[in-house]
Amino acid sequence: VQYYGDQQVSPPFHPNQEQSGALNYFLNIGKDKFTDKVSSVALEKFAASELGQKMVTSIGLKTAGAAAGTAAKTGLAAWLTSTLTTLGIADPEPISKAILAALAVVSMFGKQIWDGTKKVFKNLTLVAAAGGAAAASAIPISLAGFSRGFTAFSGAMVGLVATEIAAPIVITLISIPIVVALLLFIINTSAFVVPYSSISLSSLLAQSECAGDLFQKFIPSPAPQSHPKGVNQFGLTILPRLTMQMSKIYGTAEKATGVPCEILAGIHWIEASNRPDGSLVSGRPIGGPEPDVSFCDNQRGVPGKPFTLPGGGCGFASLLDTAIYAGNHLKGKVGGNLSNYQSAITALSRYNGGGNANCQPPYKAGDGKTYKLSYSSCPRLFEGEDDPYATNWLDLRHDKMSLIFCADHTRCPPKPFLRDGSFTVALNYHLAIKNAQNSPTTSQP
Repeated sequence: VQYYGDQQVSPPFHPNQEQSGALNYFLNIGKDKFTDKVSSVALEKFAASELGQKMVTSIGLKTAGAAAGTAAKTGLAAWLTSTLTTLGIADPEPISKAILAALAVVSMFGKQIWDGTKKVFKNLTLVAAAGGAAAASAIPISLAGFSRGFTAFSGAMVGLVATEIAAPIVITLISIPIVVALLLFIINTSAFVVPYSSISLSSLLAQSECAGDLFQKFIPSPAPQSHPKGVNQFGLTILPRLTMQMSKIYGTAEKATGVPCEILAGIHWIEASNRPDGSLVSGRPIGGPEPDVSFCDNQRGVPGKPFTLPGGGCGFASLLDTAIYAGNHLKGKVGGNLSNYQSAITALSRYNGGGNANCQPPYKAGDGKTYKLSYSSCPRLFEGEDDPYATNWLDLRHDKMSLIFCADHTRCPPKPFLRDGSFTVALNYHLAIKNAQNSPTTSQP
């Protein structure tokens, strides 16, 4: 009816302007509800069919309630975190978030494509219904009128398909490589470092300033059975960061303090992820204020001594200064008697305050709720042995340890500790050094 215009029609039906307007008005009253119902029933029938079920499942169009959706998203995030941790990635959270963001982008444009497809389907349903109504009421329409209407409809449908379906597809295809590039950037800069080749890495370790001799007396007896997660994270993420420059700093601090360089490397991992610009005392940038250092010696030029900063507070001039200070501070935690692996682990736990010990009764977090820890290797063998700061993933006994203090003096709901403990790093570093030194390919300079 809308496309009659001034075309000639057969004698039985000659609507004037008023009749056409009235007929168009009444048709418009019910067309939206009618087509919504028709398209809805058609889609439901299709979705219920075997082909529809397969398609709906394969492209992820099944939706649950809000609670189920939230649970699914939480479960996916937990699965991603667990998988990345198993691969040895130090900090899986930013990578998990990046992957979820990429999936959200794809899902968003996928929904637009689906909504556009439904809109096109709805309009096709409207045309079919209108044609059926015209045929049922025997309304004669001239060939010229039909051709004009079909041409206009085809042009409208082409535009609709282009804007509602083709455009989101093109945008999705453009967005995917951008999202992937962003994901790779996050992986390479925050949590995962591609390791060196085995030959070059062995050469670096064999020539390391951190020779590993002093650590011999700190090896537990019997030697613990290595935890796969601890070994993987050390090999993939930590070891490539222990460059010759870092090894020289740890080795120099060992000579100045008597604390094995491997233990200093372990402290640096927990505090600053072994960043060259990160302090062993707090992980903060070198040269900035150290909140854990309350007394400034102001002996500029003396290794390991903090000085008063212009803006207030105490700071250090170099990474080596923080390493020497950390070594002396660590010894002070056990009265200077750092002599075996038990005293080393106890000192490392006390270095971090000892509050994350996992063998403790249920505690009340900052949210007012009481939590019980899932760590199952209690009672502890000695002080600090149950502290993830020192022993997480040291062996199979030290699995599923929790972080309790998420900030200084702040108890939070327990969160899985997903990093090698400082003594775990020290032991793995020592074993890597000795293996490299004993390797036939690196025995000659």
